[in-house]
Amino acid sequence: MGTTAQGLPYPGIRDIPITMTRQKPEDSGKPKNHRGCASVSWKREHTMSDSGRAPIRILLVDDEPFILAATAQLLRSAGHTVSTCEQWTGVATKVRVERPDLILLDYNMPTLKGDDLCTILKRNLDHEGMKIILFSSEDEAFLRSVVPRCGADGYIKKDVASTVLLSSITRAITALA
Repeated sequence: MGTTAQGLPYPGIRDIPITMTRQKPEDSGKPKNHRGCASVSWKREHTMSDSGRAPIRILLVDDEPFILAATAQLLRSAGHTVSTCEQWTGVATKVRVERPDLILLDYNMPTLKGDDLCTILKRNLDHEGMKIILFSSEDEAFLRSVVPRCGADGYIKKDVASTVLLSSITRAITALA
């Protein structure tokens, strides 16, 4: 178990108790559009983290509902503002509208791999300072070779402890400053 900035304990990603059920968009607390993305409006100017700076806006893209929910919960518990998307088809629109500081992008998305989506986003969206990190269970040597080809700013393995995930996110955030 790690601790949050406030010293409160939080479990590792693998230890977070989450019950996943598929809900119709009208039944869920956060409505989803037709592309599987949760609708979130960010009001960065009105919220501050305990460190006194505005929280980092993270777009989490993963087609696995459990991983999406567990990772989003972990990132939110660390004080980040998180928006989610289950399908690659809604990512470009979310990036244009919500302008995240960081995209944590699943590599193994159906029909379009994360490296291809990363290349498309980097070529077509002008959001200076936005970082894209591939998030995958692929072999580390493979990920190291993919990152420079697609223009990603790094990678994080999905099977890491929550403290490693959060420290990797923190390093990426520090590079934003």
